[in-house]
Parts: sequence; structure tokens; C-alpha cells
Amino acid sequence: MRKLSVIVLTMGCTLAPVLAAGDGGVEVGVRTGYAVPIGDADGSTPLRDLVDGAIPFQLGVAWRLTDEFRVGGYGQYAYGFAGSAFDRVESASGMQLRLGLEVEWMAPPTRWRPWASVSAGWEWLGMSGDLVAQDGERVELEVDVNGPEAALAGGVLFAADSRLAVGPFLSLGLGRYENASGELGGQDLPDLVGQEKSVHGWLQLGVRGTFGN
Repeated sequence: MRKLSVIVLTMGCTLAPVLAAGDGGVEVGVRTGYAVPIGDADGSTPLRDLVDGAIPFQLGVAWRLTDEFRVGGYGQYAYGFAGSAFDRVESASGMQLRLGLEVEWMAPPTRWRPWASVSAGWEWLGMSGDLVAQDGERVELEVDVNGPEAALAGGVLFAADSRLAVGPFLSLGLGRYENASGELGGQDLPDLVGQEKSVHGWLQLGVRGTFGN
């Protein structure tokens, strides 16, 4: 929680002078689609063994500096589908949170507007479920990892009117889990991310909508 507070405060301090210098307006954006994990959670565990895929819902707020450039922040929640490591865990599911800053370029205003963006922030991934013992007793299992991330995204927006636009997008995020924790039946598990940390990624295809004044 302390790390989350520091990130939010840093985002505010970073954006404040930029927003004050801009002469555009506020733009709100939403994204959803399907995300596929790639790479390893650590040096020996494929990320897909933990989470097979995810359905993300992202909300972003940006300030138009010009017709072509925007800067803002984003927050994302995603529902994760448990991977093979949780095959023997009942009711297993996951939750991913992402929070960060984004800079975006968009082509000059036309009916169709290609765009591209770069972002950086922090990612949290949690998996949970119930292990069932031979006597039928259920024991709750929780696994949580988090670390820095950066992403590239691009797509095309179709202007439905002067304020509303919608279109497809593709993004690739890369990150590395620096911290991990887990509990089994209320007892702490040893560090789940080994000394050999690894880069993982999320490939996402979906739909984006924007609304601005």
C-alpha cells in the first residue's frame, strides 16, 4: 500500500507542471480486450503457468497538449484465468492491477486517426483458490507478485462525432516481478520469485474508446 501511495504521489507531481502548460482539454479513454502472457514470472516458471490469460478493463485520463500529443495516467483491472500450476486448486482465479503514466501521439484530426503511445508504471498480479485435502478440508492459497512495467501501444480511432471515437488497438507490455509473497492456510510461504528474476510480457488485442471536450 505504501508503494502504491508513492506511485500515485509521483504521478501527480510529474503531471502537474505538464498539465498547467497545456492549452487543450481533458480526454477520458477506456480499453478492453484479451491479454496473453509471455515470458517467465521468474527464471524457471513460465508466467502462463500462473495465469493463462486475462480480460482487462482500463481507464485513462489525459490532457491534450496539442492536437497530436497527450499526456496522462491510467489504471487497469483485469480478471485472470488460472494457469496449469493451479490445476489442483478449486475456484482458482487471478486479478491484475496496473497503474502508471502514458504519453501518446495521434495523427492530425481526420475521420480515421492512427495513434501510438508509450507508458510506464507498476503491475500487481494476484492468484488465489482453495486446495482440498484428502479429508475434504479446504485450505486457501494466495500468491501475489508485483514489479515495474513499460508498454508500447498503437491503433486506429474512428471519430463517431467531434467528441467520441472508437477503434482497435494492439499493445505489448514488458515487466519484471521484483517482489512476491504467498499464503497457504494463513501461513506465509517462502519467497516465490527466485534470485534469477526474468522479463515477462503481456500481448493485448482489444477495443479502445475515447471521449473528450
